[in-house]
Amino acid sequence: MEEEKTYIQIALPDGTKLGKYIRLMRGSHRTMAQFAREIGTSASTICRIENGRINRPLTEKMIYAIYNCKVKESNINFEMLMSANGFVNKEIASKQCYLEELKTGYVAESLRRKQIKSIIVSAMIEETGSAFPVAKKATQLTDYFQYAFFMDQPEEALQKMWCFVAFPEECSEKIPPKRLLSYIQGKMANVLLLDAWHAERLDGIKFSFVFCDQMLYTEIVQSLKNAPIKSAMSAILVDTNNKKVLEETWISSIFKECEAFPQIVSKKRQEEEMDYERDC
Repeated sequence: MEEEKTYIQIALPDGTKLGKYIRLMRGSHRTMAQFAREIGTSASTICRIENGRINRPLTEKMIYAIYNCKVKESNINFEMLMSANGFVNKEIASKQCYLEELKTGYVAESLRRKQIKSIIVSAMIEETGSAFPVAKKATQLTDYFQYAFFMDQPEEALQKMWCFVAFPEECSEKIPPKRLLSYIQGKMANVLLLDAWHAERLDGIKFSFVFCDQMLYTEIVQSLKNAPIKSAMSAILVDTNNKKVLEETWISSIFKECEAFPQIVSKKRQEEEMDYERDC
C-alpha cells in the first residue's frame, strides 16, 4: 500500500483523466461489477467515474482502495491518481505556495525599482533643470548601477556623472531585517572597496544608494556614519506611494556638500516646506 500522506485539494477533479486512469487500473479482464466489489462500492459508481460524470472529488479512502486494487501492469501511480482527483501532497503544495510568494515578491520589487527610477528622474529635472537632461545607462559601471545622469559641461575635461543603485527591498515578517541588510551591504561592497583602494577612479562621480524602506535606509546610514569614504556618496530615501524624495544623507567623510552635484532635496525646498508647515 502507498504510504499515507496528507493531501489537500487545490482544484476540481479532472473527470476525463480520472476516468481514464481508473479504466487502466481496472484492466480489461475485470468487469465494472467485479472491480466495484473489490474496492467496496457499486458498479454504477464505477461507471459514472470511468465516464467522467462526477460532481465532486472522490474520497481519499476510495482513492486508496482503487489504487490498492489496480492491475499489476498498470503504471498509474498514486500521485497521478490524486492529482487527477484535484489533490496534491501538502508538502509539495507548501513549496509551490512558497515559490509563488517568491514570484509575487520579485514582481513587487521590480515595480518598486521602476518607481524609484521614475521618482529620481522627476526630482532631478525639478531640482536641476537642464543640468541633467537625460537618464542614461551607466555603461562603465553596469555591474553596480542601474542608471546615471551626465552633467553637460563640455568645457571640462572630466565628465561628471551621478550614478544610482536602487534597493527596492522592504522589511517584512518573512524576511528578517538582518538578512536584508547583509544582502544590501554585499551589493555596496564593490563600490566601497573601490573607494578604499582606488579612489582616484571615482573622480567626478557621485554615487547614491536609493531606498524605499525607512528602516533599511536608517540602518545603512548609521553603519556608514564613521566610515572613511573618500568619494562623493549619499543615501536617498524615497516614498514610492506618494512618488517623491523624502531625504538625502551624505555618507562621505570628505564631501559634506558637493557643489558639482546638488542634493535632490535642496535646502531651499526644505525651508519652503518648513515655512508652509508653520503657516498651516
